[in-house]
Amino acid sequence: MGLYHGIFSMKLNQLKKEISRIRNHRHYLRKIINEYRKIIIIGNGGSNAVASHIAQDYTKMLYKKAISFSDPSRLTCYINDYGRDQAYVEFLKDFADKETLVILISSSGNSMNIFNCAVHCKSLNISMLLLSGFDKDNKLNSFSGGKLKYWVNSHDYGVVESSHLIFLHSILGEDDTKGIIAGAFDVIHPGYIRMFEDAKNHCGHLTVALHEDPSTERENKLQPIQTVEERKEILLGMKNIDDVVTYKREEQFHDYLKSGDYHIRFLGTDYMTKKYTGSDISITIVWLDRETHEYSTTRLKKQIHKSVDDMLKITTEFD
Repeated sequence: MGLYHGIFSMKLNQLKKEISRIRNHRHYLRKIINEYRKIIIIGNGGSNAVASHIAQDYTKMLYKKAISFSDPSRLTCYINDYGRDQAYVEFLKDFADKETLVILISSSGNSMNIFNCAVHCKSLNISMLLLSGFDKDNKLNSFSGGKLKYWVNSHDYGVVESSHLIFLHSILGEDDTKGIIAGAFDVIHPGYIRMFEDAKNHCGHLTVALHEDPSTERENKLQPIQTVEERKEILLGMKNIDDVVTYKREEQFHDYLKSGDYHIRFLGTDYMTKKYTGSDISITIVWLDRETHEYSTTRLKKQIHKSVDDMLKITTEFD
C-alpha cells in the first residue's frame, strides 16, 4: 500500500507541475481560439473523449462551431473505407477548410492517424494546435508546423490526458491569473502602453508595483518628475492595469513577490543578463520584449531639458 501510494502521489505532483505550466500557456491558447469560428478537434481513445468534451464546451460557452470525430457509425465507416491511418485525414477533407482551426491530440505524439492529419493540414495551410506527451521528440511535437504546441512532460496517460483536458478547458470562464510588473513609470510613453498590453495578454489581473523614487537606492537612476499620486492616477486610468501598489525600497517589492499573491512576474528582456530583485523567488517570469521600440523615459527627459534650455538661451539673447 505504501509503494502504491508513493507512485500515485508522484503522478499527482507531475499533474500539479503541468497545471502551473498551463497558467503560462493558456493566454496564447485563448488568443488563437478567439481568431477562429470553426474548430475541429481530433484524438484517439481517451483523447477522443477529451476532444468530444471540449468541442461541446467551446460550442456552448464560446459560441464556436466546434466538432469532434466521435460518431461511431461515421468513424467505423471511414476506418473501413480508408484504413485506420487515413480515416481522420478523410474526415478533414470533408469538413476542414482554411477558415478552420484543427486541434490534434495524441498522448504519445506518435499516432500515425493523428500525425497524418498534421501533414495534411500543413499541405493546405490549415491552422492547427498540436498536443502531445511522453517523449519530447515525438512525431507531433517535432513536426515543423502548428500555431502552438503543448507537450506534457510525463509518460503517464492519466497525467497527459488530464493535462490536455485542463489546458483546453483553461480558457473557459474568468481568468484568475495575477501578474505583477514593477517600475517608476515616470513620463508615460507608447512603449509603456504596449508593454502593459502585452503583459495583460498573459494574465487576468495586472498589478503595477510603482517604485516611488528609484534614485534613492541607485545612483544611475533619475528622480521622478511626477509625484507618486500623479503617476498612480495615470496608471489606473489605463485599460490594461487593474491595480497599483507602491514601494519605497526594493526589499518591500521583494515582500510583494514573496507573498504568493502573484502567479506571474513581468520583466523586460534587457534584464535577462542582469541582476534583479526577486531572482531568488520561485515565480513564473514572462519576458517582455523591450527592443521592438525606441522609446525611453530618460531620453524624453533629456529632450525636454534640451528644449527648455534652448528656449532659455533664446530668451537670454533677446534680453
